[in-house]
Amino acid sequence: FSDFFSLREGLKQNEDYKKIYWPALPDKKYFGHFEVEFIQNRRERLEAFLQNLITLDESFKSDGLVQAFLTFD
Repeated sequence: FSDFFSLREGLKQNEDYKKIYWPALPDKKYFGHFEVEFIQNRRERLEAFLQNLITLDESFKSDGLVQAFLTFD
């Protein structure tokens, strides 16, 4: 989750991407984070973020932050 957060925040701060809508990431939850409903909601919201990311212009996909995120070990 922290990788998604770092990517989103880094992209939002980049002047070239400020006009792009970035879907909100799911909230952190310290208790009950293994509940099925919470996990399902989190998965759906992270998926929406990724779907938004892959539909952007091809030049965007070569951004260093995006490349680091996609190739993270």
